[in-house]
Amino acid sequence: GMRNRLLLGMSAIDILSSTAAGFSFIPTPQETRCSIGMGNLSTCALQGFFTQLGFAVPGYTAMLSIYFLMTIRYGMDTETLTKKYEPFMHVFALAPPLTTAIIGVAK
Repeated sequence: GMRNRLLLGMSAIDILSSTAAGFSFIPTPQETRCSIGMGNLSTCALQGFFTQLGFAVPGYTAMLSIYFLMTIRYGMDTETLTKKYEPFMHVFALAPPLTTAIIGVAK
């Protein structure tokens, strides 16, 4: 249902962001003899994109909180939530981080 799709979105973004963080300094370019990066500007930008996209995870957490608030506290059925609110929940979670991630890699 809706809860699982919100969790899937959050998990997918978290995996991408965590993978980017796991590469640490490797994607950064080696600009001096002392720096230990092994990448170039493109790999660095790609890592930055996925790191910035990771800010969608708190957005998805907020959307899950709203989902539980609406179903448990206010007794809304999930079918109504799915039809009326789910698309907006994904947009509100994804749009700001995706926008800033795209702006960050644009030249």
